[in-house]
Amino acid sequence: MAAKVKAPAKRAYRSPRREEQAQQTRRAIRDAAERLFLEQGYAATSISAIAEAAGVATETVYAIFKNKRSLLLEIEDTLIVGDDQPVPLRERDYVARAIATTDAHERSRILSEGGFAATARAADFGRVMRSAADTDPEVAAIYHARGEAQYGDVRGFVGMVAEVGELALDFDDAVDLVYALSSIDICNRLVQQRGWTTDRYVEAMAFLLDRLLVDE
Repeated sequence: MAAKVKAPAKRAYRSPRREEQAQQTRRAIRDAAERLFLEQGYAATSISAIAEAAGVATETVYAIFKNKRSLLLEIEDTLIVGDDQPVPLRERDYVARAIATTDAHERSRILSEGGFAATARAADFGRVMRSAADTDPEVAAIYHARGEAQYGDVRGFVGMVAEVGELALDFDDAVDLVYALSSIDICNRLVQQRGWTTDRYVEAMAFLLDRLLVDE
């Protein structure tokens, strides 16, 4: 019996133009939701209101994001990393630049500036996340888990500095202080209440952390 010849697998058709249109729709929905969440709060904002503000059908929002919770989380993720590219914060270019230097002060500065810039981008949206956690138990669980993950990121940051220089503090104390100083509450107090620019906040906090962390 002759062996059966398998038909070649069909290639999935990809249209760059269609993918770009889909990405633009996703961004429009995300931008509209961010604006409404900030203006009205998470609980008071409906999917239909988001769809109307984005200029799309309600079904489109559900098809892309499934529910309001996943939309909320994607907005925060995008704010933290600064774009919608699927690259985790730890794999960003500034981390690679920090790893490339063996100077403790330079490594601390690069990591601090990148980290505090992320805090500044997400600081205003932090109140939305907190209010959502108060009204949605699943968001509350994710909110808590993200806080734990942030603490882990801070430990990694301090550890990277300790690899190339002596710390001025006990390691655990250094981690706790960096974790506290990277709070969005401090960012909001300086930027929103005291009128600091984001650049001034990032530069000042990076300078402060370098003095706290690296032993002269």
